[in-house]
Amino acid sequence: MMDALVHYMLRHWCYHIELSDMSKKMFGYRTLRQHGFVPIPWIQLHHSLHSRTPEERASEKVLQRVKYAMENGFETREAKTKEEIHQLYRLIKRYYLLRKQRYIPKETLFQQVGSSHHGHIYITLYKGRIVGGSVVVDSERESMLWYDAAMEKRYLFYHPHTLTVWNAIKEAHRRGQDHIHILNIGLPFSRSKYRDFMLSFGGKPIGSYRWFRFSNSVMRRFMFWYYQI
Repeated sequence: MMDALVHYMLRHWCYHIELSDMSKKMFGYRTLRQHGFVPIPWIQLHHSLHSRTPEERASEKVLQRVKYAMENGFETREAKTKEEIHQLYRLIKRYYLLRKQRYIPKETLFQQVGSSHHGHIYITLYKGRIVGGSVVVDSERESMLWYDAAMEKRYLFYHPHTLTVWNAIKEAHRRGQDHIHILNIGLPFSRSKYRDFMLSFGGKPIGSYRWFRFSNSVMRRFMFWYYQI
């Protein structure tokens, strides 16, 4: 299968392949390594929802910001129409334009998530305008925060991003989910504003690996050397 995947990608001029949710000791490690994949440490956040409420886990600053945003007319709810999902998709594309996000799929997938019983697309509104939102996917009693975005700079004093993430966590708790996982924290740098922001909601960091393969042989050799494989 891995042979077919790599050959297919190379035939279609794909220069970068990424596989998520795989550990260094997981079955298949040798096969991935033989095909030039490099396991790179990655951080995820794990929020427990079953033993304590989100209010008990979140910092006081988060609770104050959520209250302030709602008092000033911001609200969050699930997207009701395809047009609302379309507007959120455009916002997410702009939000991640200059960020190190690995991939934004086509809007068709967002629409499918919105119409699925296992997917939830939330929007944050201010005076009827969508200023933020999130995409959450459920797997049995586990939820994954797939994307989150907000016009944080435009509404700097109201913190719509805080309200957006808070709503995703609260809704997962309301549905009776055991956990919600924040997937895109990134490399384990000593300092990360986004990681600190997400930790303020009460989650715990968990180390994992993501496997990368670069078609450029020089880049691939450098990655193997840097991560001491």
